[in-house]
Amino acid sequence: NILEAAKRRKSIRIEYDKRQAWNKKGQKSRLVDPYYVVNLGGVWYLLGTAGLNDASIRQYDMSRILSAKICATSFKVPKSFDIEKILQNTFGRFIGDPNDLVEVKVRFTPKVCPLVETQSFHPREKRRKDKQGRITVSFPVTPTGVTPELRYYHVRSWILSWGPDCEVLAPAELKD
Repeated sequence: NILEAAKRRKSIRIEYDKRQAWNKKGQKSRLVDPYYVVNLGGVWYLLGTAGLNDASIRQYDMSRILSAKICATSFKVPKSFDIEKILQNTFGRFIGDPNDLVEVKVRFTPKVCPLVETQSFHPREKRRKDKQGRITVSFPVTPTGVTPELRYYHVRSWILSWGPDCEVLAPAELKD
């Protein structure tokens, strides 16, 4: 139903896994305009509106959509929705809002540089190797999370996976 609704530009009523923060008390479903379906890091996501009264873009994990019913209401994808621009700002499985980007800068120790050199972490990353053999990687990400505690969550877990071989240089909020 999700793919059919996106193809036909029809709104859908979805029930989403109740662990989500937007699922307020008593709210069983939400009306969404499904703009695009994309695979990020091996997981399928629906990119669509937060609700019919909220046109901001949300990312829904398709495996957490419990049901999706196609509605009679049609919609038009706004010209401001640019999937290519959105995908340029992804980090792992998380899309980035091109209007809410912060530059993250991390430095890796020489010990892990052979691993770092064989990987690409972000479509718009920049790299610099210094005289000590350390590699600094910078890229834009969206810091927002459902709650303040979840800001930079997607980046924090990646940084922590490198242990003491990765140091955050910027932004200060993430470094703290």
